[in-house]
Amino acid sequence: MSLYHQNGYLNVPWINEMCDKNGISFIVIVGNRQIGKTYGTLKFMLDTDKRFILMRRTQTEVDFLCNMSLNPFGKINPFIVIKKDSEYTARIDDDEDDESVQIGLVTSLKGIAKIRGFSGDIFTDLVFDEFIPENHVTRIKDEGDAFINAVITISGNRELEGRPPLRCWLLANANN
Repeated sequence: MSLYHQNGYLNVPWINEMCDKNGISFIVIVGNRQIGKTYGTLKFMLDTDKRFILMRRTQTEVDFLCNMSLNPFGKINPFIVIKKDSEYTARIDDDEDDESVQIGLVTSLKGIAKIRGFSGDIFTDLVFDEFIPENHVTRIKDEGDAFINAVITISGNRELEGRPPLRCWLLANANN
């Protein structure tokens, strides 16, 4: 086993295994476009039955993913859908077997930065996709602080209660 599969895509299960062995809870993957960062990580979330939050930087990006033809889960499992849930969130649902079961949540950094005091206890993983904006994209003021506050809010007191920390997957293209 190694960092890449023979076909050139990232080997996300191997990355997770190495992080488990070494007690790593923040995984930062910055690389070329089209090597399977998002696909591989989301597939891993589904294959291992993780309860996770998929986070993008802006609400516009979250709303964009709610379009069925643009759903990032479409190639992985056509029964996984993203449904607008509130002003700041969308549900990731498994609609197989004519029964909709929530398996995750989609939110934006900009949206979650406005909210505190909720419980993120059910989520084991946070996947922050495209965390490095492309050069032409507007920056969010104090973006790093917003991210740390989001992680703390989602994490709650899980480590004080003897549970594993929230595993954070930060994914981006090497464009800056």
